[in-house]
Amino acid sequence: MWLLSVAEAEALVPRWQRLVLGLMWCWWRKPVLLAASSCRLSRTMMQLGQAAGTAAALAKELDVDLPSVPSERLRDALRKQHVQLEHPMTDAMRLYLQGE
Repeated sequence: MWLLSVAEAEALVPRWQRLVLGLMWCWWRKPVLLAASSCRLSRTMMQLGQAAGTAAALAKELDVDLPSVPSERLRDALRKQHVQLEHPMTDAMRLYLQGE
């Protein structure tokens, strides 16, 4: 089996092609990193959406403006919907998720 060292392989590829390949790698890598970061935040974004929808429903139910929704009542409603509000996770939330 014939193997090339890194130096020998680099000698076979012209410098300008190595630069182009390096730029292509950076160009391709950026969307991958962006996608990975968005996956990391997806749970947080879903929780924020749940909180916003619940706050809007409570504001309509209480007939108040959105900023006037009592925060404790919003937290209670979110806990009833099994939204994780505390870190680390509470035992009740852990038991709920095990049953899912």
